[in-house]
Amino acid sequence: MRREIFHPGVVVTAFACAAPFLAQAQTTGSGAGSTASDSDSLQEVIVTAERRTADAQKTALSVSVRDGDTLAAEGKSSLAQYLEDVPGVTVPAALIGTGPNDNPGGGVVIRGVTPAVGLPGDSSVATTALYTDGVYQGLGGDYDVGQLEVLRGPQGTLYGRSATSGVVVTNTHDPVLDQWHASGTLEYGSYALQHLSGAVNVPIGDQFALRVSGNVLSQDSYWGGGSHAGAHQTDEGRAKLLYQPSDNLSLLLGFAVQGDIIGQGGPSGSLSAPDTILITQGPTAPAVTDVFRQYWAQLNWNLGFGTLTYLPALRTYDSDSPSVLNALPFFEQQIDNDYRKDQIHTEELRLASEPSSRISWIGGAWFYNRDYDYDETVIWEPSGGFSHEPHIIKTTTNVALFGETTIPIGDTMRVTAGARFDRTHTNSQQSTYTFNFSEGFCNGAPFNPPACSPTSPDWALPNNLFTYYLPAGAGVRTQNNFTYKLRLEKDLTPSNLMYVMASSGFLPGDLAVAQSRAVPSDPNSLTITAFNYDPETLHSYEVGSKNRFDDNKIQFNMAAYYYDYSGYQQTINLSPGMAPYFVVATTPARMLGAEVESVLQLTASDQLGVSAGYTHARYVDKPELFAANVAQDTIPGITPFTMQGRYDHRFLLPAGSTLNLGADALYTSNVDESALPPDTPATAGQFDQLEPYVASGGHVIGNLHLTWAAAGGKCSVTGYVRNVSNSVYKTGATASAGNPVNTTVTPSAPRIFGIVVQAGL
Repeated sequence: MRREIFHPGVVVTAFACAAPFLAQAQTTGSGAGSTASDSDSLQEVIVTAERRTADAQKTALSVSVRDGDTLAAEGKSSLAQYLEDVPGVTVPAALIGTGPNDNPGGGVVIRGVTPAVGLPGDSSVATTALYTDGVYQGLGGDYDVGQLEVLRGPQGTLYGRSATSGVVVTNTHDPVLDQWHASGTLEYGSYALQHLSGAVNVPIGDQFALRVSGNVLSQDSYWGGGSHAGAHQTDEGRAKLLYQPSDNLSLLLGFAVQGDIIGQGGPSGSLSAPDTILITQGPTAPAVTDVFRQYWAQLNWNLGFGTLTYLPALRTYDSDSPSVLNALPFFEQQIDNDYRKDQIHTEELRLASEPSSRISWIGGAWFYNRDYDYDETVIWEPSGGFSHEPHIIKTTTNVALFGETTIPIGDTMRVTAGARFDRTHTNSQQSTYTFNFSEGFCNGAPFNPPACSPTSPDWALPNNLFTYYLPAGAGVRTQNNFTYKLRLEKDLTPSNLMYVMASSGFLPGDLAVAQSRAVPSDPNSLTITAFNYDPETLHSYEVGSKNRFDDNKIQFNMAAYYYDYSGYQQTINLSPGMAPYFVVATTPARMLGAEVESVLQLTASDQLGVSAGYTHARYVDKPELFAANVAQDTIPGITPFTMQGRYDHRFLLPAGSTLNLGADALYTSNVDESALPPDTPATAGQFDQLEPYVASGGHVIGNLHLTWAAAGGKCSVTGYVRNVSNSVYKTGATASAGNPVNTTVTPSAPRIFGIVVQAGL
C-alpha cells in the first residue's frame, strides 16, 4: 500500500516556501527593531453555527471552533484527530478508520448520546450529524478546511437529518472572484506517512471563479506494515464553480470524489492480562476498496427581506470489501460484502432573515432519500460450501419542516423558539435471507470433528439452499416526530452572555432485517424477521455562559446540561452460533455533565488554553431483558472526564518571520470500553473476572509542535511529535469467558513524528 508521492504540487510547495527563506537570508540588520503585529487581545471568531454568520461569543450555544490551517500544521488529517480535544466529544478509536464507512458520523458521540447498536447491514443514521459545505454526510472534510465547528445539543430546528446529540460542521474554502491563489501542504511522518494536499483558485472573467483542491494520503499500519489492518490510502479531489452575477445572487456547483484502500488482516490485538496488550500477526486478507462520489449545488438569493438558499446533493458509495473470518483451527469463512447500491439524495430549502434584522428568523423544508442494497455472501473454506446470504434492500424517505426565531426583549434579552416536524417512511419489504441446510453436515454426515468439521473439504456440501422472504407488510413502516427549542438569553454586559435552554431531539426509527427463529426455543426453525427500531427521543435542559474579561484578554465559556433519553436500543443475540436469535432490547438513559473552555492571551506572543468536560451517561430503570444482557449502569465507551491544556509562544525573528512553539496535553479518565453480561448462578464471579479486561485506565497524551512562518504568512514549516511519551493504551476492548479469557483490543496510536510544509502563492 505504500507509495512515493511525487507530484508537481511538491515542487510548487517547496519553491514557494524556499523563496521567502532565501530572500530573508539576504536581508541586512539584526531584526532588533521588529515588533509583534498581533494584538495582545483575543480576536473575534465568526461562526455559522445557527445558519448565519455571528461572533461565537454572541452565539447562545455550546460551540467549539477549530481552524483548518492550524489542524493541518499540527499533523491532524482525520475527523478523529480534529475532535480529540473537544470537550464533551468521544471518538472511540475502534470506530474510526477501521474499514469502509457509509455512515461517517457513527463513531462520533457528543455528551454520551451513542447510536443504537444495529445488525450487520443495518443502515441506521448516527446521533451526530456531519455536514461538509452544507451537505449532510458530505465528502472532503479533511482537506482545504477553512473552519470546523462542533455544536453540542439537539439541533433539529436548524439542521436536517438526525441532529440528536449535535452537529459537526466543516466549511472548506469556497472560490473567490478576482483572485488567483494556490496553496499546498506537504507532510512526511512516522510509519511511512506521506501526505500531499493542494488547492488553486482561478477567476474566470468577472462573474465566475473555480477552486480545485485535492488530497493524497497514505500510511502503514502501526503494528503490521504496509498492507495490514490499519494501513490506509486515500485519494480525493473536489471542484467548486462559483457564478456570482451580483452581490445578491450566487450559484455554486460542486463535485467531489474519494477513493480509499484499507488494509485488512495481519496484526490483531488481544490481552494476555488485563493491561497487557498482545499483538499477534495473523493471516493477511484482501484490502477493502471504496469509492464515494458527490454532486451538489447551492443557490443563495438575497430577496431584500431575507436570503433564500436551495441546496440539493447526491452522494453515492461503492465498496469492494472481501474479508476472512478466522477462528482457526476450528473454522474459516470467506465473506464478500457487496454494496450493490448505496446513495443518499438530499434537498434543503430555507429562507433566513437579514443579519441586520432586529428579529432573527429562519424557516425551511428538508427532503432525504436513501436507496440501500446490500448483499453479504458467506462461504466456508476450504470446502467452498455456502453458509448464508442476507440481502438487505431498503429505501428510507424523510421530509421535514423546521424553523426558529429569536425575538429581542428590550436591549439585553432575547427569546428563541423553534420547532420541527418530520415524517419518515421506510420500506425493506424486498429483503431476503438465504440459508444452507447442509451447514452442520459433511455429505449428510453430522458434525463430528475432526472427521466432519468446518475445516473439512466437504463441510456444508452439497448445498441445500432455501430463501426466506418477509411476510407481506412486515418490512414497511411510517412514523411522525416533533421536536422543539426554547431559549432565553441575556447580555449581562457587552462581553458577558448567559442563556438557559430546553430542547428535544430524536433518532429516527428504522428497520433491520436479519435471520431469526420462528420458534425461539427451536434452533432449526430459521426464518427472517424485520426488527423495529423505535424512535429514540431526547429531552435536553442546558444552562450556559460566555464571557470575555480584562479587555478581551481572558475568555471563559461554560455549559451544563441534563438529558432525558428514552428508549436507548441495542440488538442482542440470545443464541450465538450457526442459528442466532436476535432481539432488540430497550432501556431509558440519562446524561448529565458540563464543559468548560477558557483562553488567556497572556501577551501578544503567549496564549494559554484550558478546557475540561464531564459526562455521566448511565442506564436507568433497565427492563428485565436489557438487565439480563448488560451489567453496567454507566454506558460503556463514554469517557467520564477529560481535561486539556495548551500553551503557545511566538518568537519574533529577523525580517518579520516567526517561530511558534506549542505544547498540549490531554487527560482522559477511566472507562469501560464495552458492555458485559451480569453474573448468574451458573457464572458467579465472571463479571469481576472480565471487567478489568474491558476497563481502560486514565492516561495523559502530550503533543509538541514547532512552526517557522515566513513574513506575511505565505509559507510555514512545522515539526511535530504526537504522543510524546509513547503511551499506548487499550481502546475498543471486549472480553468473554474462556481459559484463557477471550479478548479483542484496538491499541491506541503510538508516538508519531512528522514534518509539515505549507505554502501559498
